[in-house]
Amino acid sequence: KWSDADTDVTIGKILNLNSIYKPDILVVDGDGVGYSIAVSLKNSLDNVVIFRGAGKVRNPQSSAKNARAEGYLLVKEFIQNGWLKLTDTECIRQLEYIKIDYQRSGHILIESKDDIRKEQGESPDFADSLMMGIYAIVVHAQLLTKKNSETKLMGKINSDFDPFED
Repeated sequence: KWSDADTDVTIGKILNLNSIYKPDILVVDGDGVGYSIAVSLKNSLDNVVIFRGAGKVRNPQSSAKNARAEGYLLVKEFIQNGWLKLTDTECIRQLEYIKIDYQRSGHILIESKDDIRKEQGESPDFADSLMMGIYAIVVHAQLLTKKNSETKLMGKINSDFDPFED
């Protein structure tokens, strides 16, 4: 697991991995401690998308209350439609314990990460990484389209990559 608390080390690792894998979109969690990392990366790279879980919903027809709920609803849609097949047991396990909170307004929220940590003894890092990746592909598809038209190549996703591996 990626355990160094020094944000400069984290930024350095991400910049290094970005130069090796050259992703079309680099999604960075911009909430909590991730905010300063996200801003630094956004200032250094042109492919950074900052994900803010409490941010506004991008699809006006979504029943989600915030970006995090919208992202998890997209994961559900991808799995139900057969567009995504998961083989990572850690990610599958984490997805199975994430709960939906139905609001009186009809909106959907996802159980808070604090509540998940209390109940499960861990943060759903693998599930959140998957969710942010799918969210970025759907919501920021114009970045992929722009890159594809410039390079005449399709976007690439390396599903065997483990962002938490040293």
